[in-house]
Amino acid sequence: YKMEGIAVVGENEYPFRAKAEHEVEADETETELIFALWKDDANYIVIRQEIEIEGTEGQPDYEYEEKFHYYVVTNGQVTRDFFLEFENEDSELELEIRIDGLKYEVEYVEEDGKLYIDIKIDGDETYRFEKVVTVDEETNEVTVTYNYIT
Repeated sequence: YKMEGIAVVGENEYPFRAKAEHEVEADETETELIFALWKDDANYIVIRQEIEIEGTEGQPDYEYEEKFHYYVVTNGQVTRDFFLEFENEDSELELEIRIDGLKYEVEYVEEDGKLYIDIKIDGDETYRFEKVVTVDEETNEVTVTYNYIT
């Protein structure tokens, strides 16, 4: 579908466009969503989301990939740029985040029965966090924390 209109924010009005496309082929599904809101040609916001699914969840051939990109242009210059990519392939999870040019790669690692998250920043330093799950014996409330491993 496609949609165009005017968004009212306080006293201001901003034109916007939104578009969604959905495609299904055999065991593959692709969805793309785009939203743009602008003040003028040099000042606007764009949000784009893409989702690709292949195979059947829980089966060995299952793959899920989602991308989210958000950016703000002010006076013709990109002033904010956020990108997120999440991928689940063969039960391996990968996450990549880029914020204003800085790249973070997140990898989930299981070693000796413990789950860790490794975060690599711009391909250089890697930080490791251990996932710790605790259950309150009285309330059964589950708490998940990530402890930095030095």
